[in-house]
Amino acid sequence: RDREDMATFAHSLGVEPEDMWSGNAQFGIRDICAALMDRNAAQPEMVRLYIPCYKANR
Repeated sequence: RDREDMATFAHSLGVEPEDMWSGNAQFGIRDICAALMDRNAAQPEMVRLYIPCYKANR
């Protein structure tokens, strides 16, 4: 599952998974955060996991 997630993440950043694993991909922290947020927002189970933690830590 980790390799599948990394491949999906790499493609959302516009790079090939092999470039992610080798460290040859170049992108900024905003790109990383945006890709993670987009991916997590599309997964209702992730939102359900994070909301209680977020509310508890406010």
